[in-house]
Amino acid sequence: MTIAAFILAGGQGKRVAGPIAKIELPIAGLPCIQHLLNTVESIKSLVPFIIASPEFAQKHTHHAIQKIPHGTGDAVRVGCQAWGSTPPDVVLILYADVPLISKESLESLLERHVQDNNDISLLSFNAPLPNNYGRIIAREDDHSVQAIIDGADEKRALSGCILAYSGIMAINGPLLWKSIKKLSQNNQQGELYLTDIVQIAHKEHHKVQHCMIPQEEAQGLNTWQDWMNLENIFQSRMRSKWFEQGTLISELVHLHHDTQLESGIRIEPFVTLGAQVSIQKGAHILPHSHISNSTIGPNALIGPFAHIHSNSHIHSHSHIGNFVECKETQAMEYVKAKHLAYLGNATLHKHTNVGAGAVCANYDGKAKHQTIVEEGGFVGANTTLIAPITVEKNAFIAAGSTVTKNIPENALAIARPPQENKQGWASACKKKS
Repeated sequence: MTIAAFILAGGQGKRVAGPIAKIELPIAGLPCIQHLLNTVESIKSLVPFIIASPEFAQKHTHHAIQKIPHGTGDAVRVGCQAWGSTPPDVVLILYADVPLISKESLESLLERHVQDNNDISLLSFNAPLPNNYGRIIAREDDHSVQAIIDGADEKRALSGCILAYSGIMAINGPLLWKSIKKLSQNNQQGELYLTDIVQIAHKEHHKVQHCMIPQEEAQGLNTWQDWMNLENIFQSRMRSKWFEQGTLISELVHLHHDTQLESGIRIEPFVTLGAQVSIQKGAHILPHSHISNSTIGPNALIGPFAHIHSNSHIHSHSHIGNFVECKETQAMEYVKAKHLAYLGNATLHKHTNVGAGAVCANYDGKAKHQTIVEEGGFVGANTTLIAPITVEKNAFIAAGSTVTKNIPENALAIARPPQENKQGWASACKKKS
């Protein structure tokens, strides 16, 4: 059986005007349409078939172009023409701006469509009024559907609830190829409504049924508020997923779609996780920390207000604390950098300590250079390490030093001007003033 997934991506998105098309807006760092494509591609029986706008088609994979948008029915008509004269067995109609429909719901829809020998199967949900969703006219006993009334074409009460149409349907290919030619623009919008196919099919005694899904799976992207809603839904789903695996995440944590977490982790409020973050068992992330493109090892303590990024790896039992930035940093086991430090292009071996105000001066204006602190090294407060430089095993750097040369094992480096005290200077200065 051939099942084509027609993905309608030709809308103009006028209410979400911005520098990129609405279906390219990121949700947890992944473009809206890619969420849907990932779901479609996870169902092996589906053949993705994207019907795009001319603008989207310039930069992205597509299979047909809807040059001038004249409604959902017109988009599907364009798709049918591009597919060819021989229709697939079933067509699954999906929308690029309805990205969070679940794999389970789509598989259930297709399974029921085949098992119940339906001609059309719709996904529906209960929607509180007021809303502009299409309203399904259906029997309660067998879920058979007579028609769908577009929200723009009827007057509705301001309260209550309707059986709403999600926009997603499975329809037998031959029926779609035949019915798409019967659509008309006789409606308030002057467009071809795909939903009119349901009424046409009912009048011709085809079997049309609906099945329910949670409303959040039907959330579309038509306004900036919708975009925020989609982000919140996806974040909530991810938190629930990690809760089940024994990870404690505050509601005020922002996760990325590819975040990887192990059990026993605690992530406190106002933490942002960017792309390609892996946090391992027992780690604790304190508030207001930002982590991206990095790995946090087991039982590490991060933050508060830490910034770890650019292929950094903080190994087990290390503590990267208040206002410490790590960029391309390798912090091995039991490293401590608790306060106000910049660690760029640095390798800190086991049991090293970095004092407050330490800076790895890694950039000479042309290239980045490495700072290496070997096992047991101690970097005093307010130290500047001018790379390339190596602090050998168990060496100490006195506070306030500017270090430009390698420091031998077990040595103490003092690189600061000698202190000079001028007796009576302060009193004399006050008399003059």
